[in-house]
Amino acid sequence: MVAAFASSLLAPPKVRNLIYDDPEHLELAERYLDLPLKPFARTASIERVNRALKEVNHDAGVRLAPSIKNDPYFADRIYDGVHGSFGRCIFLIVNSAIRAVEQGGDAVDIEDFREFFDMKYLHFNPENPFKHSDWSHGRMRQRPTGLTLQMSFSRVFPRQRRPKSVDGRGRAQGRRNDVGLPDAPFAVPC
Repeated sequence: MVAAFASSLLAPPKVRNLIYDDPEHLELAERYLDLPLKPFARTASIERVNRALKEVNHDAGVRLAPSIKNDPYFADRIYDGVHGSFGRCIFLIVNSAIRAVEQGGDAVDIEDFREFFDMKYLHFNPENPFKHSDWSHGRMRQRPTGLTLQMSFSRVFPRQRRPKSVDGRGRAQGRRNDVGLPDAPFAVPC
């Protein structure tokens, strides 16, 4: 009886060159099919980020504030701020919605994105795309170099809470058990 199994190899281009360009590895190269993974096109990714932005906030029971709705480049801010990583885009969107719910607001605002970006991604990208009111498509393309990271704890951990708004039925919007979120504040592990 002969046993067979399938294997996959995901590796950076350097390993690909080692396997396929070196004649000593000809037998190994014959066993693997070379399929390079390419990133999604920018326009497709921006569309996915826009869709996720709307769906996550709808599921969390919060609306998008005018600072987000009226910004035609908001998805670009998210995408460029995390250098095109779709996973980081989703993580940023979800945690900004969580922050809005924890703060007792009924809408996710650019401030929620700004503060979560400062806490989580400032080391990754020293230029926070949510601090610029005049940001437009392509502004973040050039990554700044040689910047020093200076952070104020009062900016990252603000003590002010947004006032709870009341919906049309007279209920405070702070609790969201109808969408599965707990009463107490919670955090998603990073």
